Amino acid sequence: TVTFTTDGGFDPAELEVGVGELFTFKAGDDGIHAVKFGDSSDTFTITGGLIDTFTIDAPGTYTVTEDLSGETMTVTVV
Repeated sequence: TVTFTTDGGFDPAELEVGVGELFTFKAGDDGIHAVKFGDSSDTFTITGGLIDTFTIDAPGTYTVTEDLSGETMTVTVV
């Protein structure tokens, strides 16, 4: 599970998961957070203590950006 920090960052800033493994982003505060993966134009909004779960089906290193704060993290899929 990745939790958003109060400044729009990520905790942890790096995550390693297996191909097809579920991982979760959680809004640990009452704020609005929006994430996008790599160069994708798709943005996923996660608000007020809610969670959203994702999988990635191809190995590699992916940058995740919090679209509102510009903070980034890395998801490595093995």
